Amino acid sequence: MAHFGQMCEFDYRKKRALRFSVLRHLRLYSPKQRDALYMHFTPDRNTEIEEVLKYLRDQKYIEIGKDKMVRITASGRRHLEEQL
Repeated sequence: MAHFGQMCEFDYRKKRALRFSVLRHLRLYSPKQRDALYMHFTPDRNTEIEEVLKYLRDQKYIEIGKDKMVRITASGRRHLEEQL
């Protein structure tokens, strides 16, 4: 990852760590209100959690229902186990 530059690599690692933190949290407490995730992970920086939730949803690791409940999927559990 060094070819991205030091700041880009730092941002990448920070977002990656946040993605895994969200998955670990949802593994224990799924389903969880979307707003509660915002407050738990980044109470003052909502844009980061929004990007992370979008990425996890696009990868099908989580589902976000119409009721704004966030649930970890089976593929999200598998992905988390593979990384741990």
